[in-house]
Amino acid sequence: MTTAVSFPNFVNNQLLLAADLNHIISTLDQQDRLTRVYLHGMGIMCGLEVNFEDEGGPVISIQEGFGLSSDGYMIDLQQVRAVDEVNLDLRWLEYRFCKPAPLYPKVFDFHESIEGRFSGEPAENGYYELLQEKPADDNSVLDLGSFFSGQETNPGQFAVVLLHYRLQETKNPCQTSCNETGRSFNYGTRVLLVRKDLVCRDFKPGGGEIKWPDKPRMRRFGYGDGQIMLCDTIIDKAGFFERYEANMSEAVAGIQAAYDAAFQNAKPLLGESADPFTTYFENLKSLIAAFDGAVETDAWNYLIQHVYGHLKDLILAYEEFADAAFALVEEKAAWPDLKLFPGYLVLGGLTDNFGIDDECRTNCLPPCNTCGDKSRPSLVRFL
Repeated sequence: MTTAVSFPNFVNNQLLLAADLNHIISTLDQQDRLTRVYLHGMGIMCGLEVNFEDEGGPVISIQEGFGLSSDGYMIDLQQVRAVDEVNLDLRWLEYRFCKPAPLYPKVFDFHESIEGRFSGEPAENGYYELLQEKPADDNSVLDLGSFFSGQETNPGQFAVVLLHYRLQETKNPCQTSCNETGRSFNYGTRVLLVRKDLVCRDFKPGGGEIKWPDKPRMRRFGYGDGQIMLCDTIIDKAGFFERYEANMSEAVAGIQAAYDAAFQNAKPLLGESADPFTTYFENLKSLIAAFDGAVETDAWNYLIQHVYGHLKDLILAYEEFADAAFALVEEKAAWPDLKLFPGYLVLGGLTDNFGIDDECRTNCLPPCNTCGDKSRPSLVRFL
């Protein structure tokens, strides 16, 4: 059963004072989440809980919540959202999977309505992306895609979690800030359960009304360089890295399972190609295993590389896989005897910093305890 939890709630353009920041930390402590020590150098999103409930069929629920990202953005989940199991058929897939813009993944002008792109008509050339229905606010930002497999609890289904975000410019209330602009940054979510036999099934040309697209397409995603954390902000260094190592080990296992599932689905396309993820994950695991020695020797530069280095490895693994898929798209003759066709492998989104390269990425300002002219809170440091 889903438990209702009350979280602090903030609105766009709200000036956050030191008391607000303390409220955030206090709530995280009460919920036994990541505490004050763990807020430094880690991207956090609390309240995102995907639950598979047996009674009455599987239900995915997402708790109301919030978080602080490692680069100073506030992540806000406004309300509880629950989506029951969706029994998809091909017509539904065709309705939701729409032909992307020709210049994808170029950043779109989100001041224009996406209604024309979400026409509900099936795509013609087999290049598909999954779009949400037209939002109430046409200034929405490009969806992010997150994919994982419920192998243990739901062997017959994939769970697809779509994360979308809204980034709005606001006036920075600090007169001594390094620039005059502030940011409002919010996440929203939508969850679908998709039957595996509809995602990856026997391809039978001319079999009744079922007609799968003749080409798959892997979409690349962009990721900005992570900012380095300041190790002197960590009070309990041993406790921090012990918790971080445990969290990373668990996360890597889940990500590897999803990547392996995607590779197995695409294996009929890749032929005898070796799994491109293996080397990256082995390197990543060896880095995580080296944490203990680095903590004992106080090797901070080495630890800093660990914090964000894993993101680079995962991106390289995905890029390698995407390169192989793109090559197969161009060489149609490589799969004349295709038996198993993955209609949907992985949905990637695009993130972009909108050309802004500065250290003031939030309008969060305490009334005192600032750090020079950059107005960085010393109570909770944004990196």
